[in-house]
Amino acid sequence: ISKREGNLDVERADFIANATRRYYGGAIDNTRGTATINETTFQENKAEMGGAYYQSAGTGTIDDSTFIGNQATFNAGGAVYVTSAGGATADLTITGSSFTRNSAQGYGGAIYSYSGSTASVVTTTVDSSVFTQNTAVGAGGALYSGNTIVDIDGSVFNANTSQNDGGAVWSNYRLTVDDTEFRGNQSKRHGGAINVTTSSAGGATTDLT
Repeated sequence: ISKREGNLDVERADFIANATRRYYGGAIDNTRGTATINETTFQENKAEMGGAYYQSAGTGTIDDSTFIGNQATFNAGGAVYVTSAGGATADLTITGSSFTRNSAQGYGGAIYSYSGSTASVVTTTVDSSVFTQNTAVGAGGALYSGNTIVDIDGSVFNANTSQNDGGAVWSNYRLTVDDTEFRGNQSKRHGGAINVTTSSAGGATTDLT
């Protein structure tokens, strides 16, 4: 599904072994639209970026959904890729979902969240979700946040791995983590669970409770 602007509602669907040879969103590409996804399974989908779901600007809501074995074959976001540029905003909220054995040849084995300019605000919220055995060749075995606002609450990160920094989570901007468990995550460099660094967008801030 490729959707430009407008509304997209997906409920109780299965996206299995879909692929795009180039670019974005092996199952869904949401550009400047509003996507609402509920009780849906994404399994073994592939794209260069955003193996299952890609969002550029706009709004996305993913509830009670399952992502298994999706792949970013060239770059980032094994399961999910959210971004914006040119002053546009992007908001993605994920609740009650699971991410298992997703992988990226670049960054963010499960989720890649990135803002292309200081004028573009990207906010990713993760609530009551579970990340297990996701892998990234680059940073962020489960989740990578580049110049974006990320809030994580009531979630579990288990046995995620990065060949670079941040076995579970990598962030260089604003990261809030509340009531969340990290166990058995590994990186080959810095931050077996979480790696926080700085960016040109400003000093990184991290709130862990």
